[in-house]
Amino acid sequence: MPADKAKVFISYSRHDEGFAQELRAGLQIAFEVLIDTQEIVSGEKWAARINSLVASCDSVVFVISPDAVKSPECRAEVQQAKSAGKRIFPVMHRTVSPSEIPPELGELQITFFDKAHSFGHALPILISALNTDIDWHREHTRLSGLASRWETRNRPEELLLRGSELADALNWLEKAPQGMEATVALVKAYLDTARMHGESRKTIDENYQRNLELAKEKVAQEVISPYGLFLMGWAVAGFFSPFMIGFLSEPTERLLQFTFSLDPKTKREIFRFPAISRG
Repeated sequence: MPADKAKVFISYSRHDEGFAQELRAGLQIAFEVLIDTQEIVSGEKWAARINSLVASCDSVVFVISPDAVKSPECRAEVQQAKSAGKRIFPVMHRTVSPSEIPPELGELQITFFDKAHSFGHALPILISALNTDIDWHREHTRLSGLASRWETRNRPEELLLRGSELADALNWLEKAPQGMEATVALVKAYLDTARMHGESRKTIDENYQRNLELAKEKVAQEVISPYGLFLMGWAVAGFFSPFMIGFLSEPTERLLQFTFSLDPKTKREIFRFPAISRG
């Protein structure tokens, strides 16, 4: 199965498994289809399996039938899909009166497969609807997974996006379809935190570079002879210790006092450069 296909999860009653499998075969032309064909062993295992399937899909197709609208499991799958911010596409397999359709499905556009020989006509309509804004929704699935992992692990900094990947994600967020504000709330918090950390890291890096340049200037001022540079190198290498400074000349003492005050990273950066000439 090509890895770049959008993922569609089919929610259905066991009484409609034959139709669900037919629908699966039709949708596989354009999508990777996720479908739960296992028997329910326990409520806990079923819930974990369904939560995983819903979380990993981009859209959910709900097969409407008299059995499906009465099924607690099917209703729970709809609620899980809504909570996860997934698009839901109801399809009518066996006719149900409007009053029996769950409110969360009744407000959506239904594709009708309930008439004789209607499958070939209805399938392209469903595929077209599923493909609407599909790239945005696929990215939503990916970022939702990253945001959920970050949230579950108590929001560690190392799981935040950086650089061009963060810039692309922020650009994606600006293109959210109308009415998706609540759906992308966690992803927005994740990206906003990443952006703030990125700005903080940039400020720290800029301050470090500024201090490094000042350190270089100070070293250049203090290095009054090749002998002074030699002593500074010895101080960095650890051959001089602070208590020996009092025995040296005043300019050399200033040089070594400054050298011992530098952090190891700054020392390494300074000594990457060629020896500073006296000018």
